[in-house]
Order: sequence, then C-alpha cells, then structure tokens
Amino acid sequence: MTAEQVLAVARKYIGYHEKASNAKLEDFKANSGSNNWNRFAAELDAVKSFYNGAKNGYAWCDIFVDCAFIECFGIDLASKLTYQPKGGFSALCSASANYYKANNAWFSTPAKGDQVFFYSGGGINHTGIVVDATGGLVVCVEGNSSDAVRKNTYRLCDSYIAGFGRPNWSIFESGGNEEGFFGNVIVRKMPRIGRKAEHEGVC
Repeated sequence: MTAEQVLAVARKYIGYHEKASNAKLEDFKANSGSNNWNRFAAELDAVKSFYNGAKNGYAWCDIFVDCAFIECFGIDLASKLTYQPKGGFSALCSASANYYKANNAWFSTPAKGDQVFFYSGGGINHTGIVVDATGGLVVCVEGNSSDAVRKNTYRLCDSYIAGFGRPNWSIFESGGNEEGFFGNVIVRKMPRIGRKAEHEGVC
C-alpha cells in the first residue's frame, strides 16, 4: 500500500458540495448549501464513539481527511497511519496536528500523502491532503474549502501553511494489509446525521 491509494480516494470526491440540511448527503450537488451537513461526517457519526459526539453540521475539513484514510485503509490502519488513538480520533485540526508533532512526524516540506495544516482564525484550523508538491508549490485536496471538496494550489512560502503531518507509512513494511473497511464492513457508500460550523476553512 502507498500514499497514492489515499490520494485516489481524496481526488474522487473533488466537486462534492456540503448540504443545506441533513438530506441527499451522498449526492455531489443536490441540496447544496453552507450548513456543513456532509456525507463524511455522517459516515463517521454512524461508527459508535468514533469522535467525542456527533460531528455532522460542524466544520468538516479534518473529518474529510479521516474519512479518506479510513475508506482506503480501515479504522485500525488509519489510526496507526495518522497517530490517532483508536477510540480517540479527533475532528479538531489542532489536535490532529499535535498527534503528528508528538510522534516526530511533523515537517516543513511536503510529500505526497501528507496531511497539510493551515493557520486560520488565530490557530491551526484547516487541513487537507497533499496530492502533489513540486517547484515550490503544494497541491492539496481539502474538504470544507468554500463549502466543498476542492483541489487547491499554494506556494510553500505562504505564511498560512502551518506544516505537514507525515503518515506512518512504515507500518506497511511489516506486511499489514486491510482494504477499505469500517471494522469488518466494506465501504461502498456513505450515509447520514447532525450541527453548526466552528470554522469555515481557509478558502
């Protein structure tokens, strides 16, 4: 398994727009709005005690990253890759950043598959997944970017880039393998559930 797999999952959702209400969450465009209802939070809300409460209706950039890793690798491996304790995943960008920092996996230069973190509103309050980095530019796929999943390009010198968390890809060297599972359920689609935004993202 490589970073390219999670990049493929992230890219396939580009163009998905959050919803005005808790309806038609799986559709990319129907019921579009700015109330933070989305399929990614709904799916993770359906997993018992995944976060510290229901997250649908709140800012969802970090939730999008968690969901991409879990759809690709399953909960157990996503937990190990992102250094988040199983049963203690966080939807808060600053907390997710701190997991990388605590494990010496925080970098100032990006690599494909890294989790990028941005300063916004006085702290680390936005995140996404690095899909390319070359020539002084970094290309990211982000949830909750102007109410949607978008691909955005930044200069590495942009002051609002806080840093990059590097997933623990070394776990695959021991032959660990798990494919797109939530527990023992293969992920195919995403369901529903709800509340209001703590942060509107960088864009």
